[in-house]
Amino acid sequence: MKDTITPNLILDQLYSSIGGVKGGAILFSKGGLSPYAETVDTIAPGAEYPTVRTAELEQAIAPVEKIGGKFYISDEAVDRNEMTELRLNTQRLSNSIVRALNKQAIQVLLAAYSAQSDAKEVKSASWKAALATAKLNASASTDPLAVLADATALLEAAELGATPNTLVVNPKDRANLVKMYQSDLKDVLAVWGVTLVTTPVIAEGEGYLLDRNTTGSYGVEKPLTVETDRVVGNDATMVKASVRMAFAVTSPQSVVKLTNLNSAK
Repeated sequence: MKDTITPNLILDQLYSSIGGVKGGAILFSKGGLSPYAETVDTIAPGAEYPTVRTAELEQAIAPVEKIGGKFYISDEAVDRNEMTELRLNTQRLSNSIVRALNKQAIQVLLAAYSAQSDAKEVKSASWKAALATAKLNASASTDPLAVLADATALLEAAELGATPNTLVVNPKDRANLVKMYQSDLKDVLAVWGVTLVTTPVIAEGEGYLLDRNTTGSYGVEKPLTVETDRVVGNDATMVKASVRMAFAVTSPQSVVKLTNLNSAK
């Protein structure tokens, strides 16, 4: 089951891993990125070095959440070697855990982003409408990925040290990009140094450009565990799987929201 779940998770494309978690939560400081200090400048010979201070950081706790499920397989299915039932149940449980983990990772990220008073947002040329324009005639006003220039500039202007490297979108919006750029999409994204991540958890028409190295971290209290238990009264075997993890967003300032991706114009 682990071999089925791991390749479909997007956790490492959004967060950095801190390894294990103890005590049921991650204790972290909000505001993990600091802007430059005006006090740092040329130092005259013999002069005192300027002091750089950050504002007092707010401490926060990201609780561990347990995600899992179970299914039953009858003795009859085992005795008759009906592997299809076991395979389908295993696949469904695996897919359910993948979706739940990816959903949790995205929801925590978006909650932290939305809680900012100065959340960064850029309106894009519609990726859907761009399909009606021949690629050779595309301009900065209609090119779907021209929005990356604006979003990157927004992050660079803040001088937080964040380098955007991940673009998260809905599968339908990714489909529009693929249709627009076709085989050139990989090369176009490489120019920006961006990895494209898709998940249906992101609303259609929205996207998020972020720096996965500074956004936040996740930790594992208990890795994916699969256990079986005999249910004598039902002549069946219960198969259950679970994982306990926590997600902490330390720097929502390194996230830029993209809008208008799927509008009519």
